[in-house]
Amino acid sequence: MRLVTWNVNGIRSISGGFRRIFAELGADLLCIQETKITKDKLTADIANIDGYNSYFAFCHNTKKGYSGVATYCSDKCKPYEAIDHLATRGYELPLGDIEVDDEGRAIITEFLIEKIEPNIPSTSQGLCDGVDKGIKLVVLNVYCPRNDPDNQERFDFKTRFHRLLKARVQQYRFDGYHVIIVGDLNIAHKAIDHCEANMIADFDKHPHRLWINELFNDGYVDCFREFHPEERHAYTVWNTQTGARATNYGTRIDYIIADVELQKMEFFVDCHHMTSVMGSDHCPVIAEIHSNWRIISARELPTLCSKLMPEFRGKQTSIRSFLCMDNSSITTQCKAITETKRKRPLQSSIKTFFSIQGTSSLNGNQRDISSVEVTEMRSSTVDGSETTNASDLIVEWQKTVVPIKRAPENSVFEKMMRKKKIPKCSGHGEPAAERTVKKPGPNFNRRFYACARPQGFATDKNARCNFFQWA
Repeated sequence: MRLVTWNVNGIRSISGGFRRIFAELGADLLCIQETKITKDKLTADIANIDGYNSYFAFCHNTKKGYSGVATYCSDKCKPYEAIDHLATRGYELPLGDIEVDDEGRAIITEFLIEKIEPNIPSTSQGLCDGVDKGIKLVVLNVYCPRNDPDNQERFDFKTRFHRLLKARVQQYRFDGYHVIIVGDLNIAHKAIDHCEANMIADFDKHPHRLWINELFNDGYVDCFREFHPEERHAYTVWNTQTGARATNYGTRIDYIIADVELQKMEFFVDCHHMTSVMGSDHCPVIAEIHSNWRIISARELPTLCSKLMPEFRGKQTSIRSFLCMDNSSITTQCKAITETKRKRPLQSSIKTFFSIQGTSSLNGNQRDISSVEVTEMRSSTVDGSETTNASDLIVEWQKTVVPIKRAPENSVFEKMMRKKKIPKCSGHGEPAAERTVKKPGPNFNRRFYACARPQGFATDKNARCNFFQWA
């Protein structure tokens, strides 16, 4: 079996369609983050994939189409419970911070697993009626908040989310579950996991990095590092705006984490990244489950399952009912459209335009065209000290002929129309790319030239050089 986690950066924006990734990934359990979809926008082609049952968590605050996670389970390994939050479970009291559960950042699926011993028949027959058979396993699919260094409120929100996640994990361990945490944690654990770790002051002392250290010290393992402890440049996300994926200049923030006892039971045999899979700024992370283990599929689907939503249980409008619209309503709509069109003023013909009397100015109800300020022609020079006045662009009316006064050769208009000379970067001698400053500050929205190649390590000759020039 195969467990896959992937931040898709918008479930509806995956190139080639969402269904194709199931065949490409071959996942038995697929955990995705950043679905960026609301419940009312969820459609059957996304919710109901043949051979899978799905579970969604939606953002419930004012940020529509934000965050969101979903877990897809093969029909041969149905969970017996699914929960779309961290703070509460069943009838227990909340573990803590309920507010951080409002952004749809977690889906929990509970399973029963069993080890298949050679020459010993299974007593479960691959199906379970309750929790009295098999070993209890829980998979927490999470999308941890991003750390914004310029926003203390979001920094604190991320800290609160970490605290709640750890409390939920500890509760499951106390209840006798083996635990797997998957998803985008938005933390690069060690310097080996970050392309710019040497540029970050006190990298190892960051509070959120200390939190994940505590998690690993409390009996959990990073599955990728268990199988590839020294692999460098093993990243899972890249900046698409700088083309950094082409030079593999990124970070590793997507994880599959398991409790150490589960790892000792040889539940996983490998964990790796599928960097060849496109469609997002992240790549999928895959854990291969040992063939000696299997999930005991539940007989009934949990109530959170998308297939059980009213809109996906045959209650949606059929095409027949759509086509059988009441004739009276159609007639009313057509009549309204006709009346609306009749209220439009008739358009003047070109003959009417040229029948205006040739005078030095238009009639009293119209503005003198010579006094119209042509704002589109205004433009600043490099130092911002020169502008074009409307008086330089006076239009003289002479019957049907409208000659335009020629602007001086050295006017700003001539400078605007003159083709820009694009500089070449100093490192490769190639035409530079024009970019815009987006960071708030005195240079915000100011344009500049930089090397057009993708961002990368300083030692990579194929990466961007340090060329810079203001436009």
